Amino acid sequence: MDVQPRKSYVFFADFFFAAFFLAGLRLAAFFFGAAFFRFAAFFFAGLRFAAFFLAGLRLAAFFVAFFAFFLAGLRFAAFLFGAAFFAAFFLGVFFFAAFFLVAAFFFAAFFFGAADGAVGVAMVIMSAIFGSPV
Repeated sequence: MDVQPRKSYVFFADFFFAAFFLAGLRLAAFFFGAAFFRFAAFFFAGLRFAAFFLAGLRLAAFFVAFFAFFLAGLRFAAFLFGAAFFAAFFLGVFFFAAFFLVAAFFFAAFFFGAADGAVGVAMVIMSAIFGSPV
């Protein structure tokens, strides 16, 4: 069988086919790349939005934590104020009672004598704690 040499127009047809094929590939790559980069842009824009959203959440969490610590500080201050108030109240009651006990002792000592006054004050204290012996 005899092999014929390729004709020149067949060579040009192959050349044009290859050129159009490569142009089609380049066009497809352009459209694919454009779509890909458009998708990537949207994707990274979504990532930026998610990062912004998470930053907002972190800021909100910071404010919630700050408010919680602020409330805890207020509660602690109220506790300290309440403790100071009740300490002052009970110390006042104690010193008030101690003043009246001392005053009662001196009153009894002045009117009834020292020994009788001490016994009278002891009876008043025991009566106040354990009830009246009468």
